[in-house]
Amino acid sequence: MTADFETCMTEDKKDVRVWAWGLSEIFTEEYEQGIDIESFMSRVLDDKLIYDIGIHNLKYDGNYILPQLYKMGFKYVHNRVYMNTWKEGGDLTNCFTHSISENGQFYAIVICKARKASTNVPAFVYLWDTLKLFPETLKKVGEQYNTKHKKLDEDADFYEEIRPIGHQLTQRESDYLREDCLVLAEALRGQIDKYGKIYRTRASKAFSFFKECCLLWDEKTNVYEERYVGTKEFKIPRIEGYEDLEGMRFKYLPSALKRDLIQQKLIPEFDYHIPNFEVWDDIKEAYHGGISFVNPDIQEQSIEERITVIDVNSMYPYCMWEFNIPYGRFELREGQPTEEKGTWIACARVSFKLRDPWRLPCIQMKKRYGREWLKCSTDYRETGEMSIYNDDVIWFTKVDFETFQDSYDFTVHNWIEYYYFPTIGRTDGRRFVEKYYNAKQEAGERAQQIKKSYGDSDGYKTDPEYIRAMLDRTEAKVIMNSAYGKHGTKYIMLSQDSEYHEGEPLRFPIDRQIFNIEPEDPSHYYIPYSAFVTAYGRQKLVTTWNRFKGKALYCDTDSIHYLGTREDIPEELRDQMDYDETGALGLWGFEGDFSAGRYIRAKTYIEIDTNGETHVTCAGATKDVKKLMTWETFRVGFNAWEICVRDGLDHRLYSKLKPKRYPSGVNLEAENFQIKPVLKL
Repeated sequence: MTADFETCMTEDKKDVRVWAWGLSEIFTEEYEQGIDIESFMSRVLDDKLIYDIGIHNLKYDGNYILPQLYKMGFKYVHNRVYMNTWKEGGDLTNCFTHSISENGQFYAIVICKARKASTNVPAFVYLWDTLKLFPETLKKVGEQYNTKHKKLDEDADFYEEIRPIGHQLTQRESDYLREDCLVLAEALRGQIDKYGKIYRTRASKAFSFFKECCLLWDEKTNVYEERYVGTKEFKIPRIEGYEDLEGMRFKYLPSALKRDLIQQKLIPEFDYHIPNFEVWDDIKEAYHGGISFVNPDIQEQSIEERITVIDVNSMYPYCMWEFNIPYGRFELREGQPTEEKGTWIACARVSFKLRDPWRLPCIQMKKRYGREWLKCSTDYRETGEMSIYNDDVIWFTKVDFETFQDSYDFTVHNWIEYYYFPTIGRTDGRRFVEKYYNAKQEAGERAQQIKKSYGDSDGYKTDPEYIRAMLDRTEAKVIMNSAYGKHGTKYIMLSQDSEYHEGEPLRFPIDRQIFNIEPEDPSHYYIPYSAFVTAYGRQKLVTTWNRFKGKALYCDTDSIHYLGTREDIPEELRDQMDYDETGALGLWGFEGDFSAGRYIRAKTYIEIDTNGETHVTCAGATKDVKKLMTWETFRVGFNAWEICVRDGLDHRLYSKLKPKRYPSGVNLEAENFQIKPVLKL
């Protein structure tokens, strides 16, 4: 099922309330609606049925559901206690739990009702956030899945109107709510039609397909190659003498039988996951994302010359496909790595400074400087000289160590310890990437053929087959790009509790956060995989940026904006360029040609292409706010509401929305958007 709430302020503007709710079946599209939160809770709780309900942006709607549960007398139970009680058959009637991450992301709310009399199985309501599976607006979801129902647009007055208690829905309001529910229902039905099930998050879907590629039987060698994944998902293949075990999950076998199968080398010995939090925390220090950086020599300046943008075709899938990644057991050793085979992640006390001002910084020390990419170590920053007595201790991969040499004068004063990985390979990554890269290319070719069949007409945009092909291409691309990050899942998860006091907003106090000591099946996840994939990606970005020798203006993970035309590519990079636009993995493709640009900070810049069209990237700005951003206004000091006053525009349409808590829920309130000065350490 899918559900959606419509909310407004109360008439005294001291609280908020639900003035309409909709509920839709996924397969039959049967739809029903109500006019307050009480009737919604009654609908899903007043029977002994099990409901699975997807809500797009549960963080918003969930803030109305949780206070109502407290008001109804339901008891909150922390999710770990809840699951243990469930497994032990304890009574959870009129209890609920929720999964809310330490940074406030809502994943699910589970409400336990009375037990079924016939089976004695607890009946429950499972509400989950579809935004984790479709991280786009409902309008975009409808477009991607070509749903027959469409998200309807309304004006600011529609959203801000205060409806009195008991307000009966107009046809316009009812249509708006129904379409919201049915667009989501159609999209979820599309997932079931394609995959046979609904995945709860985009990353879990991608990782599930990665595991499938890891668990394929190698018919040539008649054995399983060593894998990243662990015992929970491993199913016994057909083994001579053990035919009755085929298809069973390894974890359910008796211990003696497990040992017997492993000793005979009929199945791999799964012991590759991270053994404890301390090891995970060490390796996590060497795991960094992509680099977003503005060349400080041109920051905030107007560049009115030719600018070209290049980006890597499928950066991270390329790294999974091309390079040897560690897997299997590893061990902690002291001192400096000296092994010729395998690879390592090391901890050392270091000093460093950029060799030239135009080289790309690629070292982070998150615990000291946050996410800034550092130009030099602390000692050089403070004294202008590098000292062996500094206390900058960092963890880094062998790949990073090589990358550092390209940008820095990098000195290791003391090698402390390192994790040594004797086995490296790329079989699983190659199998996975090849499968979905080929699917992406095939879908793209289908889309192009359909587009060509329309000639100069743009009728292809509404052709169902074209839309399906583009969706298949997007899904394959997303699966390729999402799988590696799941290996970096936190070993110990923090989840927030909730507290409710009558007449006060819901609270999630920091001091009530509880450690989930039992991680989410850590045998699946292997953080060195994520660390090395991203390290190889940064190496490609850094070494390419440095080849431009000061002409690179801006970069973001897998793209570089440089001063010059397509003919100005440095000689040593030309064999890495996708001149024929083949889309081949790992090649640099030409993304755009511009005549002007201004770069303020990471993910905040404006460019004008050679046809005179303006392109704005601005983190935190809504689509409507970006309409106010022109070459003249896009600067530090930009103020959306001042422009609205000057031009006589309704400022409510050109705002960012900020949630404010009330006793019964939250309200999205208009807030001015400004481009503030860049903070520099």
